[in-house]
Parts: sequence; structure tokens; C-alpha cells
Amino acid sequence: MAASSYCIPPPKSGAAYSFYSMVRRNSMKRLLALLTPMGIAAPPYEAPPRIAVEPYGYVRMNPFFDTRQVVGPRDTDFLFFPEPCVPDCRGKDRNDRGVFTMLPIETRVGWKFTGPDAFCAKAWALIETDFFGVIDPDVAGLRMRHAFFELDAERWKVRFGQYWHPFFVDDCRARTISFNLGAPYGPYAFQPQIRLTWKMTDTVDVIFAALSELEFRSDGPIGQNTEYIRNGIVPEFHLQTQVRPRSDILIGAAVDYKRLAPRLVNNFDCSVHESIDTVIAELVFAKNWPTISLYTEVIYSENPRDLQMLGGYAVSSISEQDFRTYEPLRFISGWIDVETTSDYIRPGLFIGFAKNFGTSQPIFLDANGNAITYGLGNTINYSIRISPRIWFYSKPVSFAAEIEVSTAAFGTLDRFAVPRNTSAVTNARFLLAGYYHF
Repeated sequence: MAASSYCIPPPKSGAAYSFYSMVRRNSMKRLLALLTPMGIAAPPYEAPPRIAVEPYGYVRMNPFFDTRQVVGPRDTDFLFFPEPCVPDCRGKDRNDRGVFTMLPIETRVGWKFTGPDAFCAKAWALIETDFFGVIDPDVAGLRMRHAFFELDAERWKVRFGQYWHPFFVDDCRARTISFNLGAPYGPYAFQPQIRLTWKMTDTVDVIFAALSELEFRSDGPIGQNTEYIRNGIVPEFHLQTQVRPRSDILIGAAVDYKRLAPRLVNNFDCSVHESIDTVIAELVFAKNWPTISLYTEVIYSENPRDLQMLGGYAVSSISEQDFRTYEPLRFISGWIDVETTSDYIRPGLFIGFAKNFGTSQPIFLDANGNAITYGLGNTINYSIRISPRIWFYSKPVSFAAEIEVSTAAFGTLDRFAVPRNTSAVTNARFLLAGYYHF
């Protein structure tokens, strides 16, 4: 007979169960009384440290109308520039046609987590998401905007996770209603990163970051993909200095280095060791007066496709064995944003520009004079945007209206990737937006 058959199971209910429970409790008390004099008392109960969770976000709805076809992801909610003039069979511009769109995909929700200190520093974390999607077929899909934790000490702080690219300075950003926040004239990207901020003095911060790519990707032979930076072996490196001589002034300068490997195998199935090294530099300035705020940024960029900016790179030579070299396209971009600081009505104005200076070395052109380039808007010689706007606040609800007038001059690339024989087109976007903040 099994040993378990000798065990009498405890009663499950009734008077017998009540008697059994009383005996069990008294037995435990006697055991604790015997163990306590021997120094084996149970440790005092300590509640686990509490982590405070603070949700935030908004529901947003924005209808908009464009006077012609435009370039931009997620049903063109994120506007880059107007489509170029493309004649049809009768010589008419097939892109000279308006379009109306209405989207709630910018609705956003986030959670901030604050807990006990760790490693002698304040520890906190943040997760933020929206319904913008990761790729165009995923429009209205849930995506990760921010996901990081930070250790914040007196003179330093380190951040692990995904957040704005350091080129996007939150204290010096465009306040547009358009979801692009000034792109492609300024940076817009969330990137995985390890960011260290050192408070050198009370007025000077130095930022160093190592980054990679996830949603916002560089371009190349197989389209936008994280493969190029991963095969480049080293992360993207960023160095930035921010100076605040007064609480109402910010001056910043930054430089960034990135290495991509466009291909591992050529068209003859031979392994290749090809790479392109690029540099981006940035200057920012912000000033707040009692009734008005000013923000401005200027960027010299080489291959900033992952930042949602104009530019990329071109194939500069092709050998008979299909070994290739590459040259970055050089752009200078900038913007200025002015906004009042009223609590109820805030008019504002954004002006952006970008100029293509081509490559420093000749590029490859095929027998038809066509270049091989990767990036965004490489055939644009210059682009300009003017966007007046107005906000109306009555918390938790706000409404806004904006007119976004964008011009881009398209041309044919010459031997130095400068667009020639350009033709300019203009689009006007009329945008309305409504928010419920929580």
C-alpha cells in the first residue's frame, strides 16, 4: 500500500474544520514561542518599495487638405514636400491634384515610473506610444515612441533605451501643429541609445551618446533598413554641448559621426567591404521673453535620412567587378520658430529652408546620365516652408489651425549631384487639430 494511504486528509468544512484550524494556529504560536529564545525569530515584514505611475497623453483628431499630391509617410500625415511635376500623356501635371485626409493616429499615451534611488542616483523610467504605426501598411498601428530608464545624480545622468535623437533638443524645437515638427528642415527621430549627460558647471552640459536605428532607418540598395548601420559594426556617435548663461537662453552645438555598410555582396556574388562615413553638425539657439519665445536651428548634414531630413549618398564609382565607392550629399538646412506665450491664444510662425550642395567628389552616371542615389529628396535643389498657426487653449481641450506652404525645386543631378534645370512646385496644406489632454 502506498505511503500516502496512511495520511488522513484534513477536513474541508464544518465543525471539524474549525477545530482543525484552531489547533493548527495554536501549534504555530507554540513553535514561534520556542524558536524566539533561541534567536531564530522571523524577520520583521518590510513592504516592497512602491513605484509611482503617472499616466499622460492626449486624444487628437486632425483633418487636412493639400492643394497637390505630396510626399510623406502614413497617408501623408507626416509631410515632407510636394510631389514633383510629372507630365501625363497630354502634357498635364498628374500630381497637380488636391487631396483631403482625416486621421486620429497621432493620439498618444505614456506612463512615467518613479521609484526608489539606485546606485546613489534618482531612478525613473518612461514608456510612450501612439497609433502612428511603424511602416505605411501599419498605419493606425501601435508603435513605441519612447522606452527608457534613467539614473539621475547630482552632476551626471545616464539614459538607456529609446528616445529622441540628441539632435532633437526638446528645449529648442519647432512648435508646429503639423506632426513633422519642422522636418525635413530639422531632425525628427527616436533612436535606441545610451546617453550620458555630464553637468560640467551650473550653466554647461556635455552630452555623449552611442546610438543605433530601429523605426527611423538609413536608406540603401534594399531600401530603408537597419542592416546598413548594423553591418557598419560601430554605433553612431554623438557629442553635444549645451550652454545656459541664463534660465531664458539656450545655446547648443553638436557633431555626429555615422558609418554605414551599404552592401556585403555585389552583383557577381562576391563579398565586398564597402562603407560610407558621414558627419552632421548642428547649432541651436532659444530665447524666451515674457510674451514671446524664439527657437532656431541650423544643420550641416551628410546622409541624414534616418533623421527624416533631406539628403543621402550617391555611388561615386563602379569597377568592372562591381566594387563600389560612395559619396555623401551635403545639405544645409535650418528653421526659425516664433510663438507667443499666452495661456489662452497662441499665434506662431515657422519658416524652414534646405539647400543641396551636392558631393565634394564626382559621382557615377550611367550611359543615360542617371545617378544611383539613396536617401530623401536627393533631386531637390532647394526647399522652403512657411507655416503660420494659431492655438486656442481651454484645458483639457485645445484647438489649432495651421497653413503649411511648402516649395521644392526638383532637377537632374550633374556630376557633383547638384540638381540642375530645376522646376519648383508648391503645396499648401490647410490643417485643423483638436486635442483632449489628460
